[in-house]
Amino acid sequence: MSNTCIWHPCEAEEELELTGSPLKLDLSLHTVLDDTMMTDEPQLWTKEEGSHGPISLEVARKIANLYNKNRDQVTMEDAVPLWILTNPVEESKPLLVTVQSDSTHFARGMVTYDGNTNQDDVDLDMLVEDYAKRD
Repeated sequence: MSNTCIWHPCEAEEELELTGSPLKLDLSLHTVLDDTMMTDEPQLWTKEEGSHGPISLEVARKIANLYNKNRDQVTMEDAVPLWILTNPVEESKPLLVTVQSDSTHFARGMVTYDGNTNQDDVDLDMLVEDYAKRD
């Protein structure tokens, strides 16, 4: 009895057949979101947080009101600011809503979106003057 192996070139071709171009960059969803990819920049948020988006100003105000309901139990040292990212579609274009309160103090604020500006075009003196006129 002999053990002979017969090899056919067509079997090797079927086994090694590749589909697609090996030089083509694969940007499919599973490779873009792959945790094994290393980047030079540190990741400051979780993958779930990366999918968070802005909410309406109305919902942001409801969240801020819920935050303020427990302010009588918070000391000034334990007060933590709350920042809420909003969708700037309203006329005033609010982008961020903030609130911080404790048992005796209350502070709130809003950051609005006025468009893109180059850093060289920003006049700090003019911004300070405009702010001073508001009070």
